Amino acid sequence: MGERTVVAAEAFELLGADGSVRGRWSCGSDGEPSLSILDREGRARLRLRLETDGTAALTIHGQDGAPALEAAIWSDGSRGIEVRGPSGAQVAEIGQGTDGFPTAGVFHPSGRPAVQLGTNGKGGAALLLLDPPGRQRIEVGLRGDGEAHVGLADQQGEDRLVAGVTERGRGTLRINEGGPGDHAARPSDEVDGFLGAVRRWMGRR
Repeated sequence: MGERTVVAAEAFELLGADGSVRGRWSCGSDGEPSLSILDREGRARLRLRLETDGTAALTIHGQDGAPALEAAIWSDGSRGIEVRGPSGAQVAEIGQGTDGFPTAGVFHPSGRPAVQLGTNGKGGAALLLLDPPGRQRIEVGLRGDGEAHVGLADQQGEDRLVAGVTERGRGTLRINEGGPGDHAARPSDEVDGFLGAVRRWMGRR
């Protein structure tokens, strides 16, 4: 075999026919590598990078240069795809947390979660609806054994009505009008823990 030639540098640039820079492969001041693809105006439209904490990310930018979509595997092992609107605010996300639960979410214009959806891999599923301030108002949960519930909360986030079906097919209904002795039914420990995992994933960063 012939002698191999190695070219070493801290940065490489890809030039267009007009001499403009259309791509850049380099190591930043933190020593981590990144690869950027630029448009004709010199704006980065696609960027692939590694971060010092081990995160690997791919970011696609809109024509205005603002991040529009990001796919990443973060340092804690969680992974996901984030979609951002023209203002830069997050509008949607799908991913998997460190506990292995897949989740999806849609966000209010403020960037706060509006809809959260997830499964636990055991036949269970959950759907949460939140108001613009971030308070959970509607909760739908399903266990793998068939137990299901729907919960409604007031504007302060207090449970007011919970309707459910047990694993044996028995219907339940609890109403909390805020008076003495009124207590809204709570989901089982399994469903409650599952919902907690969904909330942690959606608020992790």
